[in-house]
Amino acid sequence: MHSVENDIGSATFTVTLFVTAPCLLLLLFLFRRRGKQANIPPGPPRWPVVGNIVALIRAGKQPDVLFKQWADRYGKILTVSNGERMIVALSDFDLIMEMMHHPSAQGRAKSAVSTKSYGEGQGIATGGGDIWKQQRKFALDLFRKFGVGKSTFENIVTKEAQTLLDEFRKTQRRPMEVSFIFSMAGCNIISGVVFGQQLSYDDPKLLQTVKTVLEFFQQGGPGGAYYSSNILASLPSGPGKKILNTLKILGADWSKQIDLHEQKVLDMITGEAENFTEAWLLKMKENGDTPSFNRVNLLWNLKELYFGGTETISSTMRWAFLLLMTHQDVQRRCQAEMDKIIGRERDPCLADQCNLPFLNATMEEISRIGSVLPLGGPHLAEEDIELGGYHIPKGSLIVANLHLLHHDPELWDDPYVFNPERFLDEDGNFSKNQANIVFGVGKRSCIGRELARMEYYLWLSHVLHRLDLCVPEGTIPPSIHKAQTGFNRIPEDFEVCVVERDD
Repeated sequence: MHSVENDIGSATFTVTLFVTAPCLLLLLFLFRRRGKQANIPPGPPRWPVVGNIVALIRAGKQPDVLFKQWADRYGKILTVSNGERMIVALSDFDLIMEMMHHPSAQGRAKSAVSTKSYGEGQGIATGGGDIWKQQRKFALDLFRKFGVGKSTFENIVTKEAQTLLDEFRKTQRRPMEVSFIFSMAGCNIISGVVFGQQLSYDDPKLLQTVKTVLEFFQQGGPGGAYYSSNILASLPSGPGKKILNTLKILGADWSKQIDLHEQKVLDMITGEAENFTEAWLLKMKENGDTPSFNRVNLLWNLKELYFGGTETISSTMRWAFLLLMTHQDVQRRCQAEMDKIIGRERDPCLADQCNLPFLNATMEEISRIGSVLPLGGPHLAEEDIELGGYHIPKGSLIVANLHLLHHDPELWDDPYVFNPERFLDEDGNFSKNQANIVFGVGKRSCIGRELARMEYYLWLSHVLHRLDLCVPEGTIPPSIHKAQTGFNRIPEDFEVCVVERDD
């Protein structure tokens, strides 16, 4: 009997394989043939249902290496798939600029993970249409009113810079890892913007928020594939489930904060909102729930502001520390420039920045080498469009491969060499290069760019003005060209020694 059952099972498996294998191959053939007929950009073979997800997962923390291999083979406009959507990746400057300004390429694909976490909504970074336009105008007007990114906001960012210096000095020359402390600083600034509170670095609430935000970034997978895939988000267990739980933890905490501010707003007779959440709730109090301004959309926006404001600046500063401690000549030149312009009796301020061309050039070069947002923010084709002579169907995602763009030998001499002088003109003045895209361009450019620029300049200038960054004795720092890439692109783990400068 046992032998008969085995024979039947073997026969069943053989028949199933005989029937399904040709069907899968036929689907793959038709999928690829349809792409050729539609004149879509070339790309690696894509399997039905899963597309190129398996290749991305196998790439692990280095999907940028995989995308370079694909670009070398298929060109500066290529097509891959996450199993649900066609993804067109661009690494040509002119095509990227055309796409970022194209009126029919300004959409965003909605994440099933966020929808399951907070409900059917959208935020400034993920929304589209009139709702997105209204929310973006609201946020930009509010940031201008609060002085975010301007001199009126400078004291808040400078205070955080002084706190960072105090934390670094506590190490007393011992090697330290810096990413968490910069995440704390970034998260604290955003907490002030959205809830009107900045906390000490040992506050359990701040520590827990930063820890949970970082868990989200760690769970995102290569290129954020686990977060963006609706298939993975729908599985009962696995990476999508972990991200869902992380977002729910953050959402529960933010909801408590919203409740506290909501009561304050309800009690207002007259008065001005003091932070983003109060301004949003005040708008709801005046107009009631609208498709643009309601509690669900507020949660979506808090998520986007916290994530964008916590980890992007932390990743940038992490690259800055690695590059400067391994290029002492650049670090010394930045310090000498500040000593000459600022002196040693006072701290750097925002007004000094225009007189520090080499420091500005160094910051630009750090951003180019680091490419902390290697694929930028994915754009959604809202209609059929043409790019580079190819047909891009409606519903496709279009991403700018900024890491490849920033290392294109046709645009940059010796692109893998860290050389701030590439951003100086022949007279030694700072000269920005349009191909160094950090915050995006066009209508989808980052709304927090002015705040991020202020943080980057003030924090780095304060550190270099007072401290030296050194490689710990007996250690070998990681390569500046090898990174870990999830949502953001960060260097491999390293430690740094922070030493007080001699006056």
